[in-house]
Amino acid sequence: MKKLNLYKNHYIIAFLSTLVISIGLLIGSFFMPPKGVIDSSVMKATAEMFMWPALAFGVKAISVNKELKKRDEDEE
Repeated sequence: MKKLNLYKNHYIIAFLSTLVISIGLLIGSFFMPPKGVIDSSVMKATAEMFMWPALAFGVKAISVNKELKKRDEDEE
């Protein structure tokens, strides 16, 4: 079985990076006390906004992954 190259599918990298950023912001917003102008609720809202592109990139990564696997199997 051929190992799938992650660099062929840049949607996986985009999905993982936006997912990690949004989870990090969400976790940080629970532990960070309010400091001045930026409240923790702003971090929560930003994290939730990052979740939407993460979801879109995840769906696209899965579909492109299936296409790449099918094309690799057809070439063999």
